[in-house]
Amino acid sequence: MCDGIQRKAVQITISEQCNLNCIYCYEKNKNPEVMRFETFRRIIERSFEDCEKEVEEIEFSLHGGEIGLFFDEIMRFCEWLWEKPWPKKYVCSACTNGTLIHGDVQVWLKRNAHRFKLGLSLDGTPEMHNINRNDSFGQIDVDFFLKTWPKQGCKMTVSPQTLPKLYEGVLYLHSLGLKVAVNLAYGIDWTTDLLKTYRQQLELLVRYFIQNPDEEEPNLLQFPLAVLGAKLLCPDGEDFKWCGTGERMVCYSPNGQAYPCQMFMPSSTGKGETEAFRKIDFCNYKLFCDERCRKCVLKGVCPTCYGQNYIMTGSVSNHPEGLCPYRKIEALASSRLTSMRLLDEQYREKYKKEELKPLIRATRYVQESLSEEVYSY
Repeated sequence: MCDGIQRKAVQITISEQCNLNCIYCYEKNKNPEVMRFETFRRIIERSFEDCEKEVEEIEFSLHGGEIGLFFDEIMRFCEWLWEKPWPKKYVCSACTNGTLIHGDVQVWLKRNAHRFKLGLSLDGTPEMHNINRNDSFGQIDVDFFLKTWPKQGCKMTVSPQTLPKLYEGVLYLHSLGLKVAVNLAYGIDWTTDLLKTYRQQLELLVRYFIQNPDEEEPNLLQFPLAVLGAKLLCPDGEDFKWCGTGERMVCYSPNGQAYPCQMFMPSSTGKGETEAFRKIDFCNYKLFCDERCRKCVLKGVCPTCYGQNYIMTGSVSNHPEGLCPYRKIEALASSRLTSMRLLDEQYREKYKKEELKPLIRATRYVQESLSEEVYSY
């Protein structure tokens, strides 16, 4: 973790029901079941009992569907949790589409804002959001989120339909005072005909954040270049796994069944309870390495969703090939922004001397290796 705290992520799916039908939703097989209190209690108790010694904090993330549909249950669950003494620190969070967060729900959330963080999914401008999310922008009280969690960001999902407005969407959310986490929609076959548009949109963002150095760029322009620079010194290093799925990450379905993460649940995979992934050793990193990536410029630092791999290719190791050029575009854009910012002495002072060398090394390496390929798209 960036703050040095060793966490275990426990995602608890209260229900898979939702009041929207987003155009990119990967939960195609929703179960109407709602989690019972006894199931929630067992999950919490088991999470503390089975927690590894080195884990300092557990992050309980309550999930849907849409959690606003079941806020009575969430309030009861959380108030029981908060009343009990537990052997480790923990935090509670959730994410919502915001359409049902009004009235008494807002009152409860304001009262408990110090111990319950609620993130908002907001897909850019009102026009972009309405394309993706059933004309629902007008149902969201954005000011409530800004005032209740002023440092809390929002999640912006980009679909093929809204990709041409990516730059506009990020700037709009910034204008509202929101920190933005952007991701390309999962479970979609991202085709090559959008690559040029993606490159142009990120170029616009790079120019904007060069001209506005005090603003924090979205995660799409925060490719882990320093990590890449360090790995360049030992290109034949250990096998790498991008996230903690199946290790320090677990997701529980409404009936209490455990999965490596949400993407492996039947609602996402469309498969039954005896999926082949249950035979996978999630601690064996060799199983998660795509042999096609061994010689890639970005080997070992490319953001990878193993659940998406499994859904789209039937294997946790095989990346959907269509995503690779999109990641290269992100890496090149990040390197250009970083190289320009490194000209600023104040920016360089944020890093220790030993941290600057791998960062500079990686920016040069990415630009020399990827510029010709990316500009051929």
